[in-house]
Amino acid sequence: CLLKSDCRSVLMCEEKCAAPLKKTDHASRFLAVTQCLKEHCPEFPPSTTCAALHCGVAASECAVHTACRTALECANGCIPKG
Repeated sequence: CLLKSDCRSVLMCEEKCAAPLKKTDHASRFLAVTQCLKEHCPEFPPSTTCAALHCGVAASECAVHTACRTALECANGCIPKG
């Protein structure tokens, strides 16, 4: 991923989104979602269907907390649409 500029840009964007969660309880929830996506939906960008099918529970657990949901929405905005 680091060798592809679009993927690298997404990683840097997502890191900025997650920055406010550092040293909070929400960080582990956000990491659970991103880890799930890496394990179950390794394509770039991850398909919405794969994410919903395999990572819906982790995403839901994050989404019920405002700070985690905000970071998740921000990170989703980093992924190129198309």
